Amino acid sequence: MKQSLSNFGLSETHKLQAIIHNTCQRCGAIIQQDWIDDYFRLYCKDCEAFGRIVEGDVLFRYHRPLIKKNHLLKLEFELSNEQIKASQYLLNSVISQHIGYLYAVCGAGKTEILYETIFHFLQKNQVICFSIPRTDVVIELSKRLTKIFPNTVIKPLYNKEKDDSLADIVVSTVHQLIQYYEEFDLLILDEADAFPYKSNDLLTRLVKRALKPDGAFIMMSATYENHELKAIDKKNLPIYQLPARYHQHQLDTFTIIYVDEVMKMNQSITIHNDILQWIISKLNASIQLMLFVPTIAIGTLLEQSLKRHGLNCLNVSSVDHHRAMKINQFRANKTPILITTTLLERGITIKGVHIGIIDASHVVFNRHTLIQIAGRVGRHKASPSGEIVLFTRRMNIEIKAAKKYIQLMNKEAYNRGLINNDL
Repeated sequence: MKQSLSNFGLSETHKLQAIIHNTCQRCGAIIQQDWIDDYFRLYCKDCEAFGRIVEGDVLFRYHRPLIKKNHLLKLEFELSNEQIKASQYLLNSVISQHIGYLYAVCGAGKTEILYETIFHFLQKNQVICFSIPRTDVVIELSKRLTKIFPNTVIKPLYNKEKDDSLADIVVSTVHQLIQYYEEFDLLILDEADAFPYKSNDLLTRLVKRALKPDGAFIMMSATYENHELKAIDKKNLPIYQLPARYHQHQLDTFTIIYVDEVMKMNQSITIHNDILQWIISKLNASIQLMLFVPTIAIGTLLEQSLKRHGLNCLNVSSVDHHRAMKINQFRANKTPILITTTLLERGITIKGVHIGIIDASHVVFNRHTLIQIAGRVGRHKASPSGEIVLFTRRMNIEIKAAKKYIQLMNKEAYNRGLINNDL
């Protein structure tokens, strides 16, 4: 059911006190005794960012109407044998009411593997949520799914878009699940390892509360920790691991170039010559580049330095209101260089792109982030490989761990006969 503090004129199905027995009925938090406002009323501190809930407030829950449709799955490609096995695994998992765990490397086609399971629920006129941590990926995925399911109402849901009317599939950021209570028959949580979901008690509760008691749940990720897999194994729950991409080429690993400092703060800020020369060499070969930076400030300085050298580039970050337009320009190959924070570590696919990671030993670039960034290259069958260069002052444990993960996945894929080139 959809839930809100006001019913917006919709037909009410159920209303209840927003706080009952010291429990927030919107997010499920246990209200602490010192969570008291200026009028000595208890309030929920956990979900305050969505509008404060205090004692005496009323919460409305109501059903969203849906129109039965003749859903269509319109595939324009064939799945690989391994993708078919993974797809059947997920479908069997949810039919048998098990949680489906899919760990697949970047570019393995996780979304494509889901199509049969999604179609199964659509044909039963059931409601689906695809939940993702980041807004940019929500928008991108909504467009992709609309092409695959042309007769289905698919709505993106994020901070600036709240319309889910008549939606059979809601593609939502995790935060927007605050609006739902036991709503979805199938909930797919992508990038379960990513910020902000990982280790966030509030968001974990929102996901569980949005799913119907008998609903099906699928978790997906491209990276994992060994203790996470062991915890799943102890529960005897099925898991499918896919260590190779659909085009059967191995994952690209890192080239490491040591630089004493990324930029020299002289009278004018100057990019390190090794970085500049690598960029120029790629542009001379007509290769598009994504340059990942650890902070917005470094991205701005890098943009200024490259432009002083006469290089055409665009710079995006989470605070850039024009980032969608800039990303589309880069997609259309109208600019050769896109500078970005970790905003674009996931969910973006650009054919033939190569990657440079600036100041790769910075704390922002943990092993999961490095693996995801590396996964931006080699995603197309026509361009199955690309260069990933780490410009760094030093080697650290995160770089070592990311490199080891890629090597392990390649070895596993080779042993299972899933890649067609030698290691």
